[in-house]
Amino acid sequence: MMMLLLMLCACGGGDDATETPTQPVTPTTPTGKDIQLAIGVTSPALSAMTRAGNIAASETENKVNSLQIWVFEHGSGALVSYLNPTDYPTATDGSKVYQMNVSESFANSPVKPAIDIYVLANMATTGLSLGSNSNQQQLNEAVIASTGFAPATSVPANGLPMSGVLYNKAVVGDGTKPVLHVTNYNNMEMVPLTRAVSKMRFVFTKSAPDKALTINSITIDENVIPQAEHVFLTNDSKPYHVGNSYIATATPLITSDLAVSTTCSDPTKYVYQSQDAQDYEELIDKGVDGEGEPLVKELTQSGPYYFLETDKKVSGKITYQIEGDSEPKETHFAMQTSGDFSRNHSWIVYAYYEGLSGMQVISVYVTPWTTTTAIHETYNW
Repeated sequence: MMMLLLMLCACGGGDDATETPTQPVTPTTPTGKDIQLAIGVTSPALSAMTRAGNIAASETENKVNSLQIWVFEHGSGALVSYLNPTDYPTATDGSKVYQMNVSESFANSPVKPAIDIYVLANMATTGLSLGSNSNQQQLNEAVIASTGFAPATSVPANGLPMSGVLYNKAVVGDGTKPVLHVTNYNNMEMVPLTRAVSKMRFVFTKSAPDKALTINSITIDENVIPQAEHVFLTNDSKPYHVGNSYIATATPLITSDLAVSTTCSDPTKYVYQSQDAQDYEELIDKGVDGEGEPLVKELTQSGPYYFLETDKKVSGKITYQIEGDSEPKETHFAMQTSGDFSRNHSWIVYAYYEGLSGMQVISVYVTPWTTTTAIHETYNW
């Protein structure tokens, strides 16, 4: 018994060296150099509606080939950050959020200045040279010249020019969070990319198969297309931003005769009937591309044409000739109001020949609440 007690005492003596208890680790606060600013950019496929439903754009019309983002302090114009990312928003993913480096003084400022955010896509198409050293005034003054972007019948190799801008937006966040956000944390405001040009296409048919119809010319009237269009919109709420001078001569869209080889027994089937914008677009596509077996095409297309936006009322002239007539004839088309051809809009001019009734021309610009007028509204292709 005595030996057992001595052995137990000897064992217990080894615990006299008590370990130092582990202290709780105090979380470290991010330093200014570790804080970034999150900027979200949405694909042009998700351009916000203005007054009517969107119509689908093609893959090439949505394609972003390059992207640049500038952030300036609102008011002072001081550069906060610049980024030239290599991954871009697509129609599939919808949007991307980019982390932009900011200075320690900006990150640690207890009251962050409001910011202005500029986003430019596919700059190579604009003919401009803008980069990390470009200041806010240069971006505000940047223009696309009509000579550099004349009406094109296909999307340029470098993509359609696109831009987006947000003015006077609050920056939220403090030194306890590693990422600053725009407006608020729960619903960060995104910069929508918008195509800086608009498009127009012409479709033709005739009801009399025995009469050949030839389109000799399609022109946009003089003093309609601006000499230059600003890349970025201003904060004046206008959907366009153009210069003060316009092309003084008519702009031709076709350079050779277009034979209208298609016929339709009832051309009125392609007249807009207040349906959904996308449904009407698909109806026209089917007429152009053909359907059935064998394939039957009922519409002949010219375009689409991509060109600069304008604040003017777009109008123009179609010259055509019917087989057997000694002289060509003219017919005119026009949009409803000034500003209807602002950036990122799409128009269809539908013309059909009906014998004794002559050539009927309808400018289609679809809007949900218009059910009786012949000139309608179609937005955001």
